Amino acid sequence: MQDLLATINFGSILIGASYLYLVNVLMHFGQIGEQWSNAMDRDKGIVNWSQNVRSKDQCGWDQFVEFTLYVVQTFFVMGMMNLAEVTCYTHAFQLGLFSYIAYVVPELYRSWIWEDRPQDLLVIKAMRGLFSTAGLTVVLQHFGTDIY
Repeated sequence: MQDLLATINFGSILIGASYLYLVNVLMHFGQIGEQWSNAMDRDKGIVNWSQNVRSKDQCGWDQFVEFTLYVVQTFFVMGMMNLAEVTCYTHAFQLGLFSYIAYVVPELYRSWIWEDRPQDLLVIKAMRGLFSTAGLTVVLQHFGTDIY
């Protein structure tokens, strides 16, 4: 067990999780964040829905859980990169793009067709999905993907 822990690149995991957290934060601030809030208000049918529905006491706990999920996500993406024997940035980007096409694009389609989500919300989710898949794999390629 100690040997296994010695081979895990915890620095890359923290960098990857921080990158994902930053992508998420950037999608909720500025021009993009304003468009996201407006789209979510239309989708939920409630103006300022997040302030009206969610307890403010949960914010710290929610952020901790969110970051923890990013750590788990990063670890498993590193595992996929190892299994695919990714050795360069091009291959890292391709693996991320394949994940994007395989998982994010169908989910965007379902959200549009079956759930009638606002198109501007889907565009923001598409951007976040691309950065969270292809962007993450490129970042991890730079910092290393050793987990075993």
